[in-house]
Amino acid sequence: RCRGWALGIAAGLPRRAPRRERPLRRGTAFWIARGDGAVLFARRPPSGLLGGTLGLPTTEWTEAPPPRAEPPVEVRELRDLPGAVTHGFTHFRLELRVRAGRARDPAPGGLWLAPGAVEMDGLPTLMRKVVAHARRADLFSGDI
Repeated sequence: RCRGWALGIAAGLPRRAPRRERPLRRGTAFWIARGDGAVLFARRPPSGLLGGTLGLPTTEWTEAPPPRAEPPVEVRELRDLPGAVTHGFTHFRLELRVRAGRARDPAPGGLWLAPGAVEMDGLPTLMRKVVAHARRADLFSGDI
């Protein structure tokens, strides 16, 4: 009596609509360390995506490939880390490249935190991924 049953496709009904592809946005995150090992963090604006949360400084996230970004403070020995961090939000996917360097002495003002003092549980998932990516690059060896 059912047309799907008669055609032998009843088990596959109802069919899901194809998932719409989310746009890809790109940006750059910065892992900037001081001589004492503290890392520069920033608090995001109070409203908007990840509003008010703590994380590493980033550029804007755009659909166009980002230009080569400069860090928010003066650094030396700036280098691009291999690979990228990817993260999915509801309406778009994000790819962040990570640039790492050492802050010039004396280090400028800002929110400088020792890596062990950062509560990973308190960071948004995206920023936990970026921190893990930087740590895998062995940046704590003193050779940035």
